[in-house]
Amino acid sequence: MITLLCDGLPNGPSTALVNIPSFSSLSKAIDVGQKFVYHSGLLANQDIEFSFSNKPLIWESTISPINRAIKNAEIDLISELLMAHEALISPLDMEIENSVALYISQKLRESLEGLIQALFYKNNVLVKVYVEALIGLGQGLTPSGDDRLLGLMLVLYLYGDRFQDEIYQIEQIVDNSQDKTHDISWWMLHHGSLGQFNEWLLDYGNLLSKPFQSDSLLNEKACLLKILSIGSQSGGDMVTGILSGLKLVKMTNIEWGFK
Repeated sequence: MITLLCDGLPNGPSTALVNIPSFSSLSKAIDVGQKFVYHSGLLANQDIEFSFSNKPLIWESTISPINRAIKNAEIDLISELLMAHEALISPLDMEIENSVALYISQKLRESLEGLIQALFYKNNVLVKVYVEALIGLGQGLTPSGDDRLLGLMLVLYLYGDRFQDEIYQIEQIVDNSQDKTHDISWWMLHHGSLGQFNEWLLDYGNLLSKPFQSDSLLNEKACLLKILSIGSQSGGDMVTGILSGLKLVKMTNIEWGFK
C-alpha cells in the first residue's frame, strides 16, 4: 500500500510525492484503495495520471543515535511551541461534542503518561496496556493516539541503547493491532516501530543527535514548526509524543551517566 502526497509534504516510508500542489485541484477524487499502474515514470489508471516529484520512490530512514543529554531549553522550546499550536487549533474542537472531546483528551493524556511511567519502570504488562490503549484512539485518518505513539517511538529509537527491549515489545504490539486503526495509520506505526519515519521527523531527530550549539534552538524550532504543520492536529500530536519521550529520557539520565 502506498499513500500519495502532494508536493511540499514530507516524504517517508510507503509514501510517494506527486507533482501537484493539492489533490483538491483534481477533476476526479481518488478513493482509498484505488489501484494504479506504474509505467515509464508515471502512476496512472483510466481516470488519472501522475508524475513524481524529484524524490526517491524507495525511502530509506537513517537515524543517528544520540549520546548527549537533552538541554532544558530544548524541552522548554517544544512546550512553548505546543502551547501556541494548541491555542490555534482549539476553535476546531468546538465542532466536536464537548463531552466526546473531553473524554478523548483525557484518555490520550492518561494513556501517554501511563506509558511513560511503564517504560521508565520497565513494566511490560502496563506497556502493553497503554500502547494498545493509544492505538486507534482519537479522530481522523491518523488518530491522535497513533500520532503520539509515533513521536514517542522516534525518541526511543534515537536513544535505542536505553530502550532496546521496549522497542521490540512495541513492535510486537503494533504488529498485532492492525484491526484497531486505519490502514494508513497502521502502516505509519508499523514503519515507526521499525525505526522508519518521515523526513521531517528524521530531520529533527538528526538535529538532536548533533552537539548542542548556539544555533541549535533556532534549527530545532524550524524543524518542529514543519512537523506541527502536518494535518490539522497530527503534527501537534507527534510533537506531544516527542516531548513525552524526551521527558522519559531525562528520567533515565542518571542511570546512563548523564546529569
